[in-house]
Amino acid sequence: MLLKKNMTKLYPTCDKCKKTMYGYMNDEVIFWLCPPCGYFQGSANDQELVDMIYDDPFVALDMIKEKELVPIN
Repeated sequence: MLLKKNMTKLYPTCDKCKKTMYGYMNDEVIFWLCPPCGYFQGSANDQELVDMIYDDPFVALDMIKEKELVPIN
């Protein structure tokens, strides 16, 4: 994951399609999502949550919709 500078913020670049990735987090998890290709990287304190997201990435999207994950500013 490469970082590119945009004004005063750094945004990671997707390893697969080279587009900008967007970060989301809560108290347990932090991850970066590439909307164009669906690639994501992340980590969490709870391995069960990590396994759920890797098994079904839509879990993370549901968490974003429910505001359980918030954007990294």
